Amino acid sequence: VMANLPANPLTLLDTTADNDAPDEPEAAITAVTRLCDNKGCSKPGSPDKRCGKCFVACYCSRDCQVAHWRDHKAQCKCNRAFVLKPQTEEHLMCLQLDFAKYFIDNFDGDEGGFVRYKEHFDKLGSVGEEAGRSIKSVTVGVLEVLRSGDLVRLTALAELSSRNCINDWSLHLEAKKALQPALVKAHKAGKVTEEEVLDGIQSLGEAHMWMRQFRECKKCYIKARDGFVRVLGADSAKAVHAAYCVASQNEDDRAIAEYRRLWEVAKVSLRDEDFTYSIANHLGIQLRKKGEHQEAKAFYLAALEGQRRVLGKHHKDTLMTLNNMGSLNYDMKNFQGALECYSEVLSVQKRILGLHHQETLASTMNLANTYVDGFKDFTNAEELYRFALDGRKKTLGKNHPETLKSAQDLARLHVLCIPNKKKVKEIVQEFPFLLMNPVTGAHIRRFMDQRQGQIE
Repeated sequence: VMANLPANPLTLLDTTADNDAPDEPEAAITAVTRLCDNKGCSKPGSPDKRCGKCFVACYCSRDCQVAHWRDHKAQCKCNRAFVLKPQTEEHLMCLQLDFAKYFIDNFDGDEGGFVRYKEHFDKLGSVGEEAGRSIKSVTVGVLEVLRSGDLVRLTALAELSSRNCINDWSLHLEAKKALQPALVKAHKAGKVTEEEVLDGIQSLGEAHMWMRQFRECKKCYIKARDGFVRVLGADSAKAVHAAYCVASQNEDDRAIAEYRRLWEVAKVSLRDEDFTYSIANHLGIQLRKKGEHQEAKAFYLAALEGQRRVLGKHHKDTLMTLNNMGSLNYDMKNFQGALECYSEVLSVQKRILGLHHQETLASTMNLANTYVDGFKDFTNAEELYRFALDGRKKTLGKNHPETLKSAQDLARLHVLCIPNKKKVKEIVQEFPFLLMNPVTGAHIRRFMDQRQGQIE
């Protein structure tokens, strides 16, 4: 849930009761190296003088804390409302404790995931080692990074929360929001180029897109495109890439026309740029939506050839295109082709992204659906549906739409394909919403009426 808040707004879940006076500064455990947060004070903040409400603001004295309360009050409320996702908190705690086995198990025995996470975490620095909310907690540590204005630490947090690592879209967006003013400040100081600032705007647009904030996303993309055209020229790789991103926010026919134009330019002069093949992939997506399957297949194949050459066969963009090829084969009733694509994607994602990454679980669902519809292999499908459901409960929560979709698919399997009244009852008891779904609920009631009487 996003709200209009002071600078660097954070995700709000709940708010703590407020009053008009600051709590006594809390004694800190770790050293604080930044200046006192009271504006105009040039003294260093003391490790044992933090705001006793949010634990984030740091002062040199009680007098500075009292003087700063009016300015800090709104931000303090925002800080106290910030909550990390449980999976993110768990990942960061295990990184803080250098608990490699946790990640090796999560990445299906592959050590590469832990190495990649650790590389970013080492740049991030200590963020605490406790769950919940305290001075030593991960939540407060992350808040300190988001409020720090530190270019290196914010960049590390943005990378660590990205789709390639923890995959926490809301935290990634907040890191990108906090990073942008830090980039502007560094540019004014001559430490980064204008091009790097525009790169930040472009990536902020992508972060808005993953949070489905499309208006803000398009604003960022247009700003980046216009900036790259001015700084680098209209035919530069970054200007063309930004134009492709702008096109991705258009309606289908307009997007297809712009993608075709950009593809004709990029496939000749920018054939070694990865986004060139993203254009081909997105053309395939749009053509598949219109039912133009053969042309969509041609663009997917062009995208795969280029991505495998430029990025490698295990890159996330290559896997995304291969997944899209699997979906096209599924639409065309080529279930063997779909099975091969989905199986290859899933085997790589387990090792590269982790067993419980959302893209891994989405591929698990795709494979399960293929077993059901293409091969009537309900045993393999049940195992995959259950794995996806358990993974989504763990990482997204019981009431997340994707978790509920997995529960629905598993229930349908036990009603329509391999009837099992005991398993259906267990699923419905855990997810009673299924009975409110017009289609699934009707199937369940009819099945239970026939087998064991009405469900209460």
